[in-house]
Amino acid sequence: MARQPGVAANVPDFNFDRYFQLAHVSQLTQQTERDVKILVAQQHPNDRENTLAKFIGIGFWGYQHEVTWKAIYRSQLLALTELNAAGGILPLPAARAHYEQASQDYPEKYANYAFEQWLGFMQSYPLLIRHPSDMLEITLRGRDFLTFLAHWGWNVDGRIY
Repeated sequence: MARQPGVAANVPDFNFDRYFQLAHVSQLTQQTERDVKILVAQQHPNDRENTLAKFIGIGFWGYQHEVTWKAIYRSQLLALTELNAAGGILPLPAARAHYEQASQDYPEKYANYAFEQWLGFMQSYPLLIRHPSDMLEITLRGRDFLTFLAHWGWNVDGRIY
């Protein structure tokens, strides 16, 4: 089984000092820091660290899923949904059928978007794993992404191509 997602898995060489040096910091950032500290002190004075960690964890994955949502094509979402509905395992040709249909429906959009690129998008995020047997397996992140979409009422009808 593939390694489960997390901050360390996404950014194995993450360094807070370097991040803070390179990050965009503004008056909005500083005001938000003050506001969050006040809210946590008022609402969770005895559990500040856990509250902040939970706040960051929810925000981190919400952001990751929103980035995925912005970039994913309808055909990829259909394939991922079918993969999930099939118990998490699907043969490659079943996913390719979604690509082929979309390339027929939107030839101008898919003219320079090969199947391997289409599949590679889902592997790179990583929403699925391609096994040497050409079986596809949905990842925990892939399932969580679909759950996130359902939570907010977002679905394949919100995507094109």
